[in-house]
Amino acid sequence: MHLSRRDFLTVSGGVLVGLGALGLSRLPHKAIADAPAGTVPSAGAPQVNGKSLVVIYLGGGNDGLNTIAPYGMGRYYDLRRTLAIKESEALPLVGKLGLHPNLKGLKALYDAGKVAVIQGVGYPEPDRSHFRSFDIWATAQTKGTSPVGWLGRYLDLTGGAAGNPLRAVAVSPSVAKPLVGGKGAAVAMESIAEMQIKGDAGSVKAIRAMYGLGSGPLTVVRGRGDTALQAADAVQQLSGGYTPGVAYPKQNKLGTDLQLMVRLLAGGAGSQILYTTFGGFDEHAGEKGNHDRLMGDFDAAVSAYQADLEAHGLGSQVVTFVHSEFGRRAAENGSGGTDHGAAGPALLIGGPVRGGLVGEHPSLDALLEGDLKMGIDFRSVYATLLDRWLGGPVDEVLGAKYERLSLFHA
Repeated sequence: MHLSRRDFLTVSGGVLVGLGALGLSRLPHKAIADAPAGTVPSAGAPQVNGKSLVVIYLGGGNDGLNTIAPYGMGRYYDLRRTLAIKESEALPLVGKLGLHPNLKGLKALYDAGKVAVIQGVGYPEPDRSHFRSFDIWATAQTKGTSPVGWLGRYLDLTGGAAGNPLRAVAVSPSVAKPLVGGKGAAVAMESIAEMQIKGDAGSVKAIRAMYGLGSGPLTVVRGRGDTALQAADAVQQLSGGYTPGVAYPKQNKLGTDLQLMVRLLAGGAGSQILYTTFGGFDEHAGEKGNHDRLMGDFDAAVSAYQADLEAHGLGSQVVTFVHSEFGRRAAENGSGGTDHGAAGPALLIGGPVRGGLVGEHPSLDALLEGDLKMGIDFRSVYATLLDRWLGGPVDEVLGAKYERLSLFHA
């Protein structure tokens, strides 16, 4: 059973109201089956600790070696005779490592101490399948799988959406797997305009009554629909008058998504977790031009977003975590691209972040079947975000204890 933007209900008078317009998301059957009818929340209710986490997933397997280029390692140029970033073009960090030349805005944030570059992030016994690797990152489970994501589990253990239907928002057509939980606390939306109840007063009243009905075979679906109605109401209650603090890049989907997040936070949505995807990184051929473009688009979007956050006084309340499902192979292939790899870098961005390099860059002279070896388990990053930023039952969320990293100021 799925609830998507194409699903609809027929109500009195022949009026069709799209569930997508009410913010319903596509969820696995198990997640829907476990989702109880929610309580009546209010917009802008307090978060767990007043802090927000934004997650940007780089879909397709971002090439970490050309994002953080090890231009001081001669082996880098042996492995990548056409793709390697030239030392003269790299934006220097420390230790003969440099950012991709199109990440100038990120470099400025790094120089300001607002970017932590977490090196060699991965998991044991890496899987080069997009679907399996994404599922591992989504659920924080390397053995088996789960219908519940790591952030969904966190939401379930800390009250779900009770008190705020906008506590967790996926800026996408459907709720991403990391946010899926048994209590259905997350909502999906792509714009403020879509989060409204359409129809005349009588139809709207009928819909609300329908979703407010008690027990029966559709109780769970009604509960999910009721949550969507509450989310739509909450969006309409946001304080208006949002004005961008900076000019966002045009025709940049990531920039549009991030601007929506700032608008929600600046309007008092009280969202604790926000998630979006920036795809296109599966670069088996012709990588040079495509990766250059993606890095430029990413940089323009994130630079504007971070400046907008700070312009609205949110710089100390929001941190942004950027990751991909895996890196690429160390060597370029015969088609001017790179194939699926293993470990790669992740980024943490924001005023509260302890900037700099975290961990060691994987050696290019000690590859594992042609891949970079993992130096930091991604669940250590999750554990640190949960423990030092979001707050909550870390070990229960992740199912085991993991090392905490030095990612935040004391």
